[in-house]
Amino acid sequence: AAVVPGGGSRYTAVQHAAAALVKHLQLMIKAGAMTFPGSSGADGCGAGQEIFPTSYGNALGFDAATKVVELGGGTPTAATLAALVSKLQALPGKTVVVLATDGGPNCNDAAMCDASECMENIEGCLPQDDCCALGKNCCATSGPAGPLNCVDHQPSVQAVAALAAAGIKVYVVGIRGRLA
Repeated sequence: AAVVPGGGSRYTAVQHAAAALVKHLQLMIKAGAMTFPGSSGADGCGAGQEIFPTSYGNALGFDAATKVVELGGGTPTAATLAALVSKLQALPGKTVVVLATDGGPNCNDAAMCDASECMENIEGCLPQDDCCALGKNCCATSGPAGPLNCVDHQPSVQAVAALAAAGIKVYVVGIRGRLA
């Protein structure tokens, strides 16, 4: 994983920040956690899965559950947020989502993009791919990154809008850069 200032990977930085927030607010909030991708299958793009059920005053449990996450796969933001709407609507009281991510939204096999919206072109090609050096779109249908690595703007914005329409605010925390 890419190293961030202070040591660790981008995910480690996000995890530490989320755990610190939950610890600070644990007597005022119920916190839960999902990771994405979830059961990802061959393409690494499965919608997120719950790793820590919503609970009150359990910062240590939240920290422990989020520390053992195995990294890998894409960032199916739209699919994960869409899967959360009904579950979050069922929770009593005010509900907010803190979307903490170490990658841009992708994983839409119907997406089409040029090189300026291709995650691999944006972050740099993997060593075995020469499409960046050749100035090609790595997310072309026949490209090494394929359409799954196009930035999934519109569906992700629509998923956030669906949460907002349900009265649920979404706050996004992200760290950019390539996982190596």
